[in-house]
Amino acid sequence: SASPRIQLWDLTTGKERVVPEAHRHYVDAIAFSHDGKTIATASNIEGVACVWDATSAKLLHALDLESLAAKKSGGPRSRRTLVDGLAFSADRPELFVAGQRWDLKTGEPIPLKADDDFNFEQTNSQRAVMAPDGRLAASFLNGNALLFWDPAMARAINRIEPAAKKGRGDWFALAFTPDRKHAATGLWFAPIRPETDEPLEATVHVWDVAAGKRVKSFRASSSPVVRLMFSPDGETLAVIAFPARLELWHLPTGRLLRAMNLIELLDLPRTFVMPTVAFAPHGQWLAFAHQEGEIANLETMTGKEIQTLRGHQGYISSLAFAPDSRRLLSGGRDTTALLW
Repeated sequence: SASPRIQLWDLTTGKERVVPEAHRHYVDAIAFSHDGKTIATASNIEGVACVWDATSAKLLHALDLESLAAKKSGGPRSRRTLVDGLAFSADRPELFVAGQRWDLKTGEPIPLKADDDFNFEQTNSQRAVMAPDGRLAASFLNGNALLFWDPAMARAINRIEPAAKKGRGDWFALAFTPDRKHAATGLWFAPIRPETDEPLEATVHVWDVAAGKRVKSFRASSSPVVRLMFSPDGETLAVIAFPARLELWHLPTGRLLRAMNLIELLDLPRTFVMPTVAFAPHGQWLAFAHQEGEIANLETMTGKEIQTLRGHQGYISSLAFAPDSRRLLSGGRDTTALLW
């Protein structure tokens, strides 16, 4: 099996018996509602998102992301990943899934009401990243452009063209600041230079969303950026660099605060999932997962490990804290989401 799960087969019909109320493939993205009462989980390969009651774990909705109606609600035609693409609306009962917009009262997709140009851009994108409150989104377009847009109004805010149109690396990682005024992007395919004294290029860029202009660049490195996450105060940027290096950067100054090398390239196992990170809303803790089946909860200020959480049977692909910082949700390649 592609993931560590038990499959049941009916020997009379030769068909697989599906276990209800369960994901059948990797859980790639997870999110808490803003009141902490509801949980969303999503599987990119399965093409399904589920909405659950956070107290009883009762399944409220199962959303078919591949249906025609879902595609018409703003999702990309060919979706690469759901990472960082799941968000509850802060002011209405809606869920955004990689650009798609869903009504949580009915469990139905909301049709995208936009002009032809915006519709074209969305259907020809590769991926959509959502701000945690669902009020801002960024789409990675074919041709390497980046589009900032308003999900509720279905209108473009700014389109940014890459400086060089070589590969898709420029827009691999993206995170919004908590106030949604800025976004950071990380370079995946770091520039490979011959042995020369010429300095390396910056791999993290910060953009003014409203102006559509780059305001800062830092982290000159040959190590690619895998994930980005801002602290709740917007001053610290967590950068996960390939293969498993965690860096904390001070955004106002562009200064490296702390770095932890966790795995060397030669030590990577044959099966490997990019590490993931999440800040607790109170800002004091940082959850980080890079080893199989383990989540490390760290003190943000010191980097000291507070506790290790073990429960997944395999790699962990996503982490999210509840608004009260007292619960942590994790999604893994064992097809489960665990609430801690």
